Amino acid sequence: MIFSFSLYFDLTIILALVLQARAVPHPVAKRSNSDLSLTAQLRLADTAIERYKLLPNDSDFVFNFTGTEQIPVATSQNWPALVDVGAAISMSQLPACSMSFLHLHPRATELFALNSGHILSEMVPQAGVLDSNNSQRVIRTDLRPGQVTIYPAGSFHTQVNPDCEPANFTAAFTSDEFAVSLVAEQLFSFSDGVIARTFGQSITGDDIKKIRDAIPSDMAIKVEECLAKCGMEKRFTYTDLNVPSIEALSVYPSGKKSVGGPVDLWDVIANVTVSVTNTGGRAGAETPQLYLSYPETAKQPRVELARRERSTVTFPIRRRDVSFWDVEAQEWAVKGENIRSVLGQVRGIRSYQGRSLFEQSDIWSLLLCG
Repeated sequence: MIFSFSLYFDLTIILALVLQARAVPHPVAKRSNSDLSLTAQLRLADTAIERYKLLPNDSDFVFNFTGTEQIPVATSQNWPALVDVGAAISMSQLPACSMSFLHLHPRATELFALNSGHILSEMVPQAGVLDSNNSQRVIRTDLRPGQVTIYPAGSFHTQVNPDCEPANFTAAFTSDEFAVSLVAEQLFSFSDGVIARTFGQSITGDDIKKIRDAIPSDMAIKVEECLAKCGMEKRFTYTDLNVPSIEALSVYPSGKKSVGGPVDLWDVIANVTVSVTNTGGRAGAETPQLYLSYPETAKQPRVELARRERSTVTFPIRRRDVSFWDVEAQEWAVKGENIRSVLGQVRGIRSYQGRSLFEQSDIWSLLLCG
């Protein structure tokens, strides 16, 4: 028993000495900050005086918004002088007839001040903020130069420039680390099932893909009504239509039989040319289209209907109809994801020019459209 007590006492003393030895302060090895970014060094500085030492040049306290191709926002990442200030700032403009993408700032409140121009602003605050009709409140403001609005952190918001001149603004943020979330793009990053259930199965499958593909990638989305008002919409004119006269052709082809019919079915019998000019206020793309209408003697099927009579029309679609010539593969190819069906009436086509193609009694008319 005495031996056991003595052993216990000795172990207690040893443990106490070990714990005491561990409690003795050890010198901390200093780590060099030279391998850290300037922003990181500023964040680790013990005092403001040390931070000033890390910014020895007067130019360190100036940020230039001009000539930058990136988002024009000064943050602690691209302007280290903002470290520990708790703010970021932007100076930019919203082009004429443009809308900023619907977005939010997850970590900062934004103060948006208009310097020149005109801005229509919409902001949806957090859930539970209701209007007089007990519906989600939407705060709409009509900003003029010298006015400021506020977007609390996490609120959905956008700005629209409804005028023909750019709107210049300054925006301040209550965090030196700028962040933005793009509502449409991030929402449709979820799986199709999540999106379908979120919208009560009102959109599914191809509809989801169509919306996902249609989300603009530009920071500023063009407002078509405004573009038309300001004469800035894409506008194309067709001039100098040249339709060469074609000599009479034999009623039936006479070439050697081949896949798809006689080889002379593929002969080029005329080259129709036209000049296309963009007379609008911005760059754009146009797809000229050329249509041929058959003469009466060709007896193409038409739908003859009495008043209030109804008939079902069937359009058989062949593989050839949905194929295009792949120049690289030298084969007729089908890419189903790019095929859409468009049904309309001739009177709905934007007709630019019309000409007779054959100088014969049976007139084949040509219609050039865009």
